Formats: sequence, C-alpha cells, structure tokens
Amino acid sequence: MYESPPPAIVRYWYPEIWDFVERIRYAYRLIPFEVTSWWRDEERNRLVGGNEYSQHLIATAIDAIPLSGYDQASLAWAFRQAGLIAVDSYQRHVHTQLYPAGFLRDWLGA
Repeated sequence: MYESPPPAIVRYWYPEIWDFVERIRYAYRLIPFEVTSWWRDEERNRLVGGNEYSQHLIATAIDAIPLSGYDQASLAWAFRQAGLIAVDSYQRHVHTQLYPAGFLRDWLGA
C-alpha cells in the first residue's frame, strides 16, 4: 500500500501535485490500475532502492500495476496519453512521473 504525502510536501508542491493527480485520473479512465507506491520519505525510498532524486520524494511519481485484462504496455500508453513520462521496463509495475529524469537533482542544484 502506498503513502500519501505529508502536509508540508503538499503545501510546497501543491500546483505540481494537483496537476499530477489530474493526469493520473485521466490515465485511470483509459486503463484502470492499482497504485503500489506514491510518496516516499527518504528512508523508505532508500530501502526500496529508489533513486536519490526520485520524484516519489515530492509526490510527482507513482508505481502502478494494471488491473486484470490489461498489460503494462497499455498502462504505459495511458500514462503517456495523459502527458506523463512512463517507464514500463520493470518486472511487475509501471513507473510514471511528471517531470523528466534529473528534474529534482537539477532543481536542488545537486
């Protein structure tokens, strides 16, 4: 089960999170799915092997599995139709995010 972002993250990233959620809702109408990971704190992100600058840290990324009758390629297509970046090369899920890889690292100036 996934965790929702804490209020401090939501307040700071509100416009981006709202945009992301609306795009996720659009994709869901195309291909239904179950979210397996949304927001992560740094410790959880490290424990699951997430990238140090993962967009899960700012709640603009999810991992999802398609519901029965659909496949990962179809789900990745739905995310792309919603204007998101989708990575479907994982064994069990599709990762999707709002911004290109490296966004958070660049934004932090790291």
